[in-house]
Amino acid sequence: MRVIGYHRGQTIARTALLATLLLHSAPRVPAQNPTGTGVQPPSNEELIEKANKSSVQADAIWIEITKVGQDASRWVMDLNREGSCFVIRDDEGRRTIYGGSGISKSLVKRAFTLLTKRSVIYSERTRPSGKSRDQQLVAIGMATWDGSRVYKTQSGSVESYPEEVQKLIADLRASADGLTVSQGAMGSIQSTFLRPDEARRMLQGGKRIVTVEDPGRDAKELSTLEMALRLPGRDIVVPTEDDWAALATYVEASNPDDPDSGEFYVKSSARIFRVKMNKAGGVADGLEDGLIPRAKPIGQ
Repeated sequence: MRVIGYHRGQTIARTALLATLLLHSAPRVPAQNPTGTGVQPPSNEELIEKANKSSVQADAIWIEITKVGQDASRWVMDLNREGSCFVIRDDEGRRTIYGGSGISKSLVKRAFTLLTKRSVIYSERTRPSGKSRDQQLVAIGMATWDGSRVYKTQSGSVESYPEEVQKLIADLRASADGLTVSQGAMGSIQSTFLRPDEARRMLQGGKRIVTVEDPGRDAKELSTLEMALRLPGRDIVVPTEDDWAALATYVEASNPDDPDSGEFYVKSSARIFRVKMNKAGGVADGLEDGLIPRAKPIGQ
């Protein structure tokens, strides 16, 4: 009996040891959160950090630097992923357009990598200190080609942007200083979306609307006007004399009482826009009237 008891006690001891080893070797199951999913939700701080590290999609970026005060001026650099670049300078009532190309691919890539960060786009900006005549305000816009996504930072002092953005802007301006005046660019246009009440007042004031057909989101090529309508607020450079002369007929068609205003009104995809033409300084007038494809207003 003692032999049997010995073996029985030995078996119990081995079983207890095996159970202990299995307990320590089994994987630990994380504590379930109150919802019972078994996964701990990220904290608010983790979500904010993740969002700040993410980026938005963009095919074009424009940087606008405005000097306010007595000697007001405006400097705009427009970049796209393909590497083309235009710089628009408004100074003493005169617009000059530089470039068409000339910015290095590495600098373009750096701009699209850095400026598309959500932490850059959505951060709050401060106004510059000091006398108003010395103040410069920086705003950055970006968008996809189809216009489905448009982003713009708050306007603020360059110092209110991260140091790496300040360095990038300085490098872009230094590179732009080497650009020559664009001989082909006639000027630029910029559209503004009109609310329904604004559009009604415009019609009551004798203005007319020219309808522009939307080429669709999948269009591979867009005219200067189509691009301006997709990206309100962005200066779109008019690259040729033919384009400029054709756009000038929109002013005559939709603003017959003030054909020299440089403003016209168009409708596209049920939305109405005011479009402003800004001619570059020293540019000759357009083509002969018989060679210009003319805009035609429609009844409203």
